[in-house]
Amino acid sequence: MYYTGYMKLKTLTILVFVVAASLRLSADKKFAYLNFTGLKDVSKVNYVLTYDTNRGQKGLEGGMKLKKTTRSLRRQILGTCSSGKCVYHQGIKNVELVTTFVGRSGKLTTTTVRVP
Repeated sequence: MYYTGYMKLKTLTILVFVVAASLRLSADKKFAYLNFTGLKDVSKVNYVLTYDTNRGQKGLEGGMKLKKTTRSLRRQILGTCSSGKCVYHQGIKNVELVTTFVGRSGKLTTTTVRVP
């Protein structure tokens, strides 16, 4: 087959935003540190943190709406607090953080991070 003339090419633009979530436990396992980066084009972050304890599985949900920031760090207690007194869960293991990033364009990206 022979072609004559010019071919008109269409341009395809793909928007990719690189986001990340990391998870670290304090040495005494009383706190989980959640670090979210690459947030420049993200409007909202939702997360679920679950973990096993001596008394079964526990967890929490959280989220934040963002305005012009590139990173966010959260410290979450692994226990409960009431009237200024905290009770920390014991035997923390199998910690999992599932994070959903909502881009300003509406695109969703989900990541999972685990700490044994």
